[in-house]
Amino acid sequence: MKINNLKINGFGNLENIEMNLKDGINLMSEKNEKGKSTFIKFISGMFYGISKNKNGKLISDYDKYMPWSAKEFSGKLEYELDDKSKYIIFRDFNKKKMQIMNEKGQDLSDKFDVDKSSGSKFFYEQTKMDEELFENTLMVKQGETKLDNKQQNVLIQKITNLVSTGSDNISYQKAKEKINKKLVEEIGSDRTTNRPINILNDKIKKLNEKENKIEEYKNILKENSENKKRIEKEIENKNKKLELYKNMKLKLDNLEDEREKLKVNIDMKNEQKKELEVLNNQLREILKEEDKISKKKNKSMIFLFIFLIIIGIMFYFINYLGKNIILIVGALIIAIGMITTIYDFVKKNIDKKRIVKSKEDLNVKITTIRETVDKISNEIKSKEQKIDVQKQIEMENMQREYTSGILKEDSNGVLNISYDRIVMEICEKEEQISEARVNLNTLNFEKNRIEKEIKNIGDMEKEKKEIDDRKKEIESLEKSIKLAQICLENAYEKFKENLGPNLKNNISKTMEKISSGKYNNIYLNDKNELLLELNNGQVIPVDRLSMGTIDQIYLSLRFNIIKETIKENMPIILDEVFAYYDDERLENVLKFLNKEYKDKQIIILSCSSREKDILNKLKIEYNQIKI
Repeated sequence: MKINNLKINGFGNLENIEMNLKDGINLMSEKNEKGKSTFIKFISGMFYGISKNKNGKLISDYDKYMPWSAKEFSGKLEYELDDKSKYIIFRDFNKKKMQIMNEKGQDLSDKFDVDKSSGSKFFYEQTKMDEELFENTLMVKQGETKLDNKQQNVLIQKITNLVSTGSDNISYQKAKEKINKKLVEEIGSDRTTNRPINILNDKIKKLNEKENKIEEYKNILKENSENKKRIEKEIENKNKKLELYKNMKLKLDNLEDEREKLKVNIDMKNEQKKELEVLNNQLREILKEEDKISKKKNKSMIFLFIFLIIIGIMFYFINYLGKNIILIVGALIIAIGMITTIYDFVKKNIDKKRIVKSKEDLNVKITTIRETVDKISNEIKSKEQKIDVQKQIEMENMQREYTSGILKEDSNGVLNISYDRIVMEICEKEEQISEARVNLNTLNFEKNRIEKEIKNIGDMEKEKKEIDDRKKEIESLEKSIKLAQICLENAYEKFKENLGPNLKNNISKTMEKISSGKYNNIYLNDKNELLLELNNGQVIPVDRLSMGTIDQIYLSLRFNIIKETIKENMPIILDEVFAYYDDERLENVLKFLNKEYKDKQIIILSCSSREKDILNKLKIEYNQIKI
């Protein structure tokens, strides 16, 4: 497979760029920050799309490569597969759906499977390369010549998949994980919960516990029945007492109502007494007035006596005053005395008659009121006596009811019980009855539950047999899964035994070519670690070598991984991978690439002119591309 040409409308800092690529070496010599790494990501993005998820990064690739100034976030790429079929991709990175056409212009977009998260899987179906393998093998980015443990393990696993299963997408490790997951999910273990074997064991345990509880249930039912009878008897007894107290309270309340009605009569009696007191006070005032009238002297007699004295004195002086004057004055005095005497007499008789009338009226009223007060008092006294008698009768009736039947033992002191105590007894009995009924309901519920448990014993035996059969099936499945584990592990171990020497030889041959024969013996141990044999025979980890040598070894590993895992003749993209190479190493590797990979497309990106100068020096043809 090779890329023929591409067009970048807008991608990161790249805008309106078109370029043609050729077979063999394609060299891009640009300064740093010109967009070489962005160019590589564009190629990957055209095949696999750009993710909007961060996936542990600070920023998603979608946001990272959003065009800086271009309006379009899109591009076109034309490529050709090893079978000479040609395709054109157009992708708008703002949309998941892309367009792929063949060389005749026919739209093939709907011919390939679509993944909900990544979009069309056209490139995987054509090359059998997923994005992870593509970027970990073909795209050797700046500073990533050396594989870290994770990348190296991924690539070795791809080799394992290809050799052991015939497909690089069928992973031994994933198959192993799936088997283990299947073992856990479909069977379970002692360390799991809520798995089939755990559920079955729990059911068996519960069934056994139920069987052991049958006799216990029967004993509980017997005790339950006895407690039920006792509580029912207790409720019956307390209900009788409660009804007795309620009836007694009702009768006492009625008697108290009657007694309450007497208050109206008492108030009437008190009003009559107050009125009687007022009348008595009025009578006393009249008697006082009568006494005053009877003791009062006749003013006319006093006046007459005085007039007589005056007349005598006048006659004594008659010789001096004259007879006519004496007669006139005496006549006047006699007239005044007579008028006064008559007036006092008449007035006194009128006052006496008035007082007598008032006394008679008051005495009548006083007598009437006294009779009314006496009558009301007698009525009140009579009713109170009747109420007391009725209360005594009711208390005696209550005692008779107590002394009959089951209440006989509680009859002592009933006659002395107070009204407040009756009210308290009613509250207590109602609370006790409510509590007893709750207990009775609990017993009934428990009785029904236990009877149902006992009734289900027959069904439980059937369930136990079904569980035993299911457990045998699960145990059989467990044996099959564990056998599959053993077979998978044996196959994998056998694969490693066969692959190890082959991979070791291929890496050693590549290393010998690019190191001018200095290193020619590379080992791959059981931990997938690379070891190098020095000229003196000592074997050391490659990490102990110089950075240039390490880069050579890991580049050799990548080349051989590409050879082992990839069926299509895919382009190899090398971004600043020769930074630690001296001129001799760089010359050797460029010769190697020109000789061994003539049928491949090599894209070299560099910030220096060393690659260009050496290619020109060696007269190796290459295609100069620019951003």
